[in-house]
Amino acid sequence: MPTSSALLLLLASLPAAAAQLSQNTPELIRVNPHVYCATGYALGNVIFVVTERSVVVVDTTEGQAPAQAAFNEFRKVSTLPVSYIVYTHHHGDHIPGAKVFAGPDT
Repeated sequence: MPTSSALLLLLASLPAAAAQLSQNTPELIRVNPHVYCATGYALGNVIFVVTERSVVVVDTTEGQAPAQAAFNEFRKVSTLPVSYIVYTHHHGDHIPGAKVFAGPDT
């Protein structure tokens, strides 16, 4: 599993397709052993990066309902706590779901 120091390298090496997948059917796609892409839950994708001790969430969708649906599916893979949320940019389809991942149950 990647360490915190390797997280930036891991994020930088994500395939461009993982950050841009778009489909109508919700699906959690395993990109590699540490990276999962939740696509089809909302306009924007959610990327989960699993480290040794926690999960880093990249982008959080445009709402709490789609964020929760994506998170519920990811929880079948890992129950590690969320340690960080990374926003790739400030558009409305990337940030409003953050409360789901920053809640007390994460």
